[in-house]
Amino acid sequence: MYLTADMLKEKDACNYQVTVFEKEWPDGVEVTVEAILRAIELGLDIDWFADNFLSTPILEAYEEAMAPVQEAYDEVIASAQKAYEEAITPAREAYEEVMASTDKVYKEAIVPAREAFEEATALALKAYKKAIAFAQEAYNEVIASARKAYDEVVDPARKAYNEVIASTRKAYNEVIAPTWKVYDEGIAFAEQVYRKDQALALYKALKENKPCT
Repeated sequence: MYLTADMLKEKDACNYQVTVFEKEWPDGVEVTVEAILRAIELGLDIDWFADNFLSTPILEAYEEAMAPVQEAYDEVIASAQKAYEEAITPAREAYEEVMASTDKVYKEAIVPAREAFEEATALALKAYKKAIAFAQEAYNEVIASARKAYDEVVDPARKAYNEVIASTRKAYNEVIAPTWKVYDEGIAFAEQVYRKDQALALYKALKENKPCT
């Protein structure tokens, strides 16, 4: 089977797919295993091609050949995802535990400061309302002083909190990084095998069945 960009356009292929195809094969291409594998590397939609260019018998043969390939691919992906989740679960649980503990300590540390700030603010506001004209300056001073005292208490707690969070996040990322790399490599290999089997299945279907003309 010989395929050209004009044939793709006649089937209303998207502009991007046509552009990629035409750049690689300006004069068209014979549909061989090598061409199919190259098309997959270029990101061309092989399933769309099958749906739009294969006759019913060829399409059925292709789908039949792809069924075990798809099943094997799905099993590999599921297994890789399960292994990845199992590997990072302890790290995630430890991370969440530290986060919760740190958050609790931080909140407990700033409660007295917040209460003192709110109390001072309430007193200042009460005095301000009694003598607006004369208390404005005093009000501002009290508020500034209360804010300063609040910040002096909260800032160290916030700094310590942020340091613990940063350290915990760094440790968590270091723990899961090797697991993610193994998972990513496994998925990439599974996809490579899947695409190769897909190309062979499509070519076999084309070779063993005559396309409609």
